[in-house]
Amino acid sequence: MRAGVQKFNDSVGIINSDSSGYHETITLAWIRVLAKFNQKHRLPLLESVNLLLNSLESDRKYLLEFYSQELLFSVRARKEWTEADLMFF
Repeated sequence: MRAGVQKFNDSVGIINSDSSGYHETITLAWIRVLAKFNQKHRLPLLESVNLLLNSLESDRKYLLEFYSQELLFSVRARKEWTEADLMFF
């Protein structure tokens, strides 16, 4: 996933740095959210996507239920997987 996102960013002119581009913790946390959602609902893809889009999990601020802003947007969290500090997945 990391290499694919970084390559995509490069192709559209987004710099992968300490303050922009690929973010390891956000990427892996969203993968966890999606995997748990899929495991919980076990629906065909179209139904699952529609349900997800109308759920709390689709809110772009959802990860802030688990992470403080300071931690989630830190350089460390951008560079390496960082466990949540507010609530565990």
